[in-house]
Amino acid sequence: HEGSGYYVIGVDTAAGLGRDRSAVVVVDQLSREIMATFVDSECKMDDLAGVCKTAQELYTYSEKNEFGKYDNRVPICVVEKNGLGVGTVQQCVNLGVRISELQTTKSSRYDGLLYVKRYVEAGEVHGPEELAYECDNLFVSDGDFEGPKDLCMALGFCYTWMANANDPRKKAGPVPGRVDMMA
Repeated sequence: HEGSGYYVIGVDTAAGLGRDRSAVVVVDQLSREIMATFVDSECKMDDLAGVCKTAQELYTYSEKNEFGKYDNRVPICVVEKNGLGVGTVQQCVNLGVRISELQTTKSSRYDGLLYVKRYVEAGEVHGPEELAYECDNLFVSDGDFEGPKDLCMALGFCYTWMANANDPRKKAGPVPGRVDMMA
C-alpha cells in the first residue's frame, strides 16, 4: 500500500537450514509503519540478497524535482554484518543493493528490540501474524531477549538506523556503494 516514499529495509540473516529464520522488513521512515515483510527458515544468502534487491526496487520512489527531472529515493538495506550477515552483505553488494552494514553488539540488539517493544506496546506499529507471534513469545532472561525474534530484529535494525539517521526528507548524499553506520 501507499506510504510516504521514505523507506528503510532491515535484514536479519539465518543459515537457511530450517533452525533459524531470515527476515526482511520494509518500514516507512516517517510513520514507522511496516510496508512489507519476508520471513523464511530455508532461504540461502544469495536468495535473501535477491529478496533485498526486489524490495529495494519495489520501494524506490521517484519524484519530480524543481528542474523537471526525476530523483529516485532508493531505500537503504540495513544488514547485520556479524556472523552470517557478512555473506549476505557480500551477496547484496554483488547485486548492486544499496546497503548499510550494521555491526551489532549485545547492547545494540537489546536497543533495537526495545524500540520494537515500545512501538508495539504503544500501538504505533502493527504487522503480520509473525510479528504478533514473536512479540507474544519474546521475554527477557538475565538481561537478554529470548525467544523467536527474527522479524523483530530486522525491524529493530530499521528503527536503530532511523534513530541514528538524519531527517529522511533532507537531500541525501551519494547513493551507490556501502555505508558504514559505525564510521
